[in-house]
Amino acid sequence: MKHLVIVLGLLASATAYAQEPSPDEIGALNEVFGCLAQGLPENWGRAHVLITLSEPGSSTGNVRYTFAPLGAPDKVEPFMPCDGALPARILITLRDYQPEERRGWTGMQVEFQKSGGFRLNYEYPPK
Repeated sequence: MKHLVIVLGLLASATAYAQEPSPDEIGALNEVFGCLAQGLPENWGRAHVLITLSEPGSSTGNVRYTFAPLGAPDKVEPFMPCDGALPARILITLRDYQPEERRGWTGMQVEFQKSGGFRLNYEYPPK
């Protein structure tokens, strides 16, 4: 049931952004959440995936998984998803489906909210 809630949340959130997420992005985020959900405690309110690459186009980098409990948004704690590398691999592979001008990111932050919403932010190196 957790997967269904996130899918509906992703679709509902899409209308709040200027650019609607592609089916590839929605599928990837749903797959990522499926793995994250296995390691999240019952009291989670927000879950984060933070990826940092050394350079644009890198296939490896650093990843952190953190969550904030319901009612304590400033109390961020680490957690382990179903597989420590799988969510990052899914998100890095997503780059292959992005338009060329968006593929040069070196950082990605994904936030899932228990209410079903999400945020996806990219960081690009200075030009």
